[in-house]
Amino acid sequence: MNIHFTHNCISVFLYFCISVFLYFCISVFLYFCISVFLYFCISVFLYFCISVFKFNYKYMDLQT
Repeated sequence: MNIHFTHNCISVFLYFCISVFLYFCISVFLYFCISVFLYFCISVFLYFCISVFKFNYKYMDLQT
């Protein structure tokens, strides 16, 4: 009975550790992916805005 109880505790502890570890890994991975994706989107958006702004500025400069 006592051995079975100890085995149960160890299995519960292992299950808890594995689940926490997996949760941590998945959250870190998701955070990393989202941050990289956001960084990429913002940089592309800024690059696009700057290029459009430069093009408009040149075009307006040529018109005047």
